[in-house]
Amino acid sequence: MRAWIPSLDTSSIPWEATPLSGVFGKTLNTDPDTQARTGMVVFKDGASVPGRPHYHDTDEEILVTKGLVTFDHRTWLPSKGYIYHAPRTVHGFKSGTKGETVMLARHNGIGPLVLNFIEGEPAREDWYQVSGEPPRREPAYITDFTKMPSVSAEDGSETTVLSLHPDTKQGSMFIRLPPGWRGGAPAFESRGYREIFVVEGDVQTTDGHALREAFYAFIPPGVAHGLTASDQGALIFMSVGGEA
Repeated sequence: MRAWIPSLDTSSIPWEATPLSGVFGKTLNTDPDTQARTGMVVFKDGASVPGRPHYHDTDEEILVTKGLVTFDHRTWLPSKGYIYHAPRTVHGFKSGTKGETVMLARHNGIGPLVLNFIEGEPAREDWYQVSGEPPRREPAYITDFTKMPSVSAEDGSETTVLSLHPDTKQGSMFIRLPPGWRGGAPAFESRGYREIFVVEGDVQTTDGHALREAFYAFIPPGVAHGLTASDQGALIFMSVGGEA
């Protein structure tokens, strides 16, 4: 199970070189049992991005925090763009970035992240499943979440679901808090984990921490936790699930 991380300033973690020229990464959290991982990656301007079609045996989520990225040279995702690939989803046909590009990357499942390259020509140049069976939680490519339906709460917060498994309810969302927001809900224990990344603004938590832009938190199942206030307002990327 992943450890409780109440507050982590991701900017304080140094970038580490990867085997790819101009590409650097940092790890925020890893499950020692399953090897599920949350990290960040930066593609420096001019860095080459592998453009061969491939798939992973684990799922993959990406939140763009700076720059532009594409997996097919047709759909470019800007800052706040979001991607979800279910396990064994073929993608990466013509990957590329523009300018310095920074991404938050999540990988859930059992085992390390492995790139399984497609030999020969892919079945098509759009995402597809290796098994041929459509996944219950479908792949998502969201360029502008503000054009998606959102749910407003009485306290003024708004939630936009980005991707959700219809059975397990594991998924990710944006939560927007207005300036001066004060939450009325007390801390509560969840049967699943909650993972938080502050994209913009600030938010205070029931455990006494003040999370600012680029801060990260991981709340395991059974840990009481909640959001209490935001002075500037905030845009929060939150992922929830049944297993830590």
